[in-house]
Amino acid sequence: METKNFYKNKLFFSLFVLSVFGLYFYLAYNTPLTHDDWTWGSSDGIHRLNNWFANYNGRYMGNLFELFLTRVYWIRFFVMSLFATVLVILAANQSKNNSYFNYILSLVLFLCVPINVISQTYAWIAGFSNYITSIVCVLLYLAIIKNIFEDDKPVYKTWMIIVVIPLGIITELFMEHITLYTLCMALIVIVFTAIKFRKVYAVHVTYFISTVIGAIIMFTNGAYMAIFSGKDQYRSIGQSAVAHESLVMKIYHTFTNEMYPMLFSNNVVLNLLIATFCIILIIKYKKSVSMFGSFIKNGLLTILVIYPLYKPIVVDRLKMSVFKIHTNDFEAFFSVIFFISVLLTIWLYTDNKNFKQKASLYWLSAIVLAAPLIFVQPFGPRCFIAPYTFYVMVTIQLGQYIIEKKYFNLFSLNKLFTIFALFVSACYIYIFTMNGMVDRQRMDYIHQQVNAHKDEIMLAKLPFEQFLWHSTPIIDSYQYQTFKEYYHIPENTKLKVISYKRWEKMNK
Repeated sequence: METKNFYKNKLFFSLFVLSVFGLYFYLAYNTPLTHDDWTWGSSDGIHRLNNWFANYNGRYMGNLFELFLTRVYWIRFFVMSLFATVLVILAANQSKNNSYFNYILSLVLFLCVPINVISQTYAWIAGFSNYITSIVCVLLYLAIIKNIFEDDKPVYKTWMIIVVIPLGIITELFMEHITLYTLCMALIVIVFTAIKFRKVYAVHVTYFISTVIGAIIMFTNGAYMAIFSGKDQYRSIGQSAVAHESLVMKIYHTFTNEMYPMLFSNNVVLNLLIATFCIILIIKYKKSVSMFGSFIKNGLLTILVIYPLYKPIVVDRLKMSVFKIHTNDFEAFFSVIFFISVLLTIWLYTDNKNFKQKASLYWLSAIVLAAPLIFVQPFGPRCFIAPYTFYVMVTIQLGQYIIEKKYFNLFSLNKLFTIFALFVSACYIYIFTMNGMVDRQRMDYIHQQVNAHKDEIMLAKLPFEQFLWHSTPIIDSYQYQTFKEYYHIPENTKLKVISYKRWEKMNK
């Protein structure tokens, strides 16, 4: 029977990996280069490499990925689908025995990433090269040290000490907020295991030292001195750090005006599942509570029911707000209350210490990852794929705990989640097929017109541009010039942007 289950699990895992890889490969094939990709693929990208990115940034690994992926074709699709698939697998890989439920739920939640995040990560080579790759590297280390959340003392192979050296250094050379998070996380792991097991492990120390080395390599790039001195023309650190009161106001305004939707409320499906699992935990918790405990319980249930429905129904559907003035302030405050409510649910309504520790580390990781973004602007939705990933991991943890406690047969939802994943995948396939097809058509048309020595050429917008990051260059912008260089369009040729509907009429 055990042998049968082993082969059944192995078959499921193999089919699952192949299916997910195939999906992401197809989407990558139909993802055109956009925005910064044209620059990295042009002579400007080589110029940055020749200067070893001096005074540009310390994202050395991300920059190398971008330079490489903009210069290859089929390999690009393979690399992008590989990292996207590994991200789904690592997020699901929570324990020694991972069920079908973990993997299916992981895929569902990553398919439900907000569209603006998709456009700046999965569907933008520059974003992918820095954001998807970096969080995969972080999860690789978490997969190595996940045994610290078990009762038995961790045991590591000697070769792991060697492996974590390049892993620690490389992880630090993608994104600044990932660099800072990894430093903190690596140190916390050392302290945590020293307290829990009364032992310091060579793997943990070696990884921490490697992250320090990587951070030094990154932040010694001259670009960061320009940022701190206010001389950088794109990025800046608020001068409010001088005074405590103005610093508090800066944090408040940045969070309420820009950050909370990307960190919390835009994650509609994710929030709904997290809240549902937390509600199950609270309702099924058997231990008796005091009057104050009953008040807390009812308060948490109220928040967990209302918050995930507030944005999709009250804000997006009904176009209502609780307060006509300072709506953002209320929604931001409500988001913080929801975040705290989930954390309280984990600690008050579960009785597994190891679960509490792991889920809390993952849940708080989202905030630690977002915190540096308050002080360095601008930031965009792409920066929040890492916090989203940790939310996914917590959701899977909650589901796994419910299954182990037999509170609810979540396995019965596997078919429902599979159908939902197939539906969303079909939608993406259609959207990216259309974008990819029209992009190839418009580039063929442009090259035909160039060969015919036309002075002005029509450049069609893509049908679903919201899923891409500036897929059509803005005329006379910097990317307009690099777009023409990348696609070998004569510099004196003028491009006239037209709508997709007009392009359709032209091709009928």
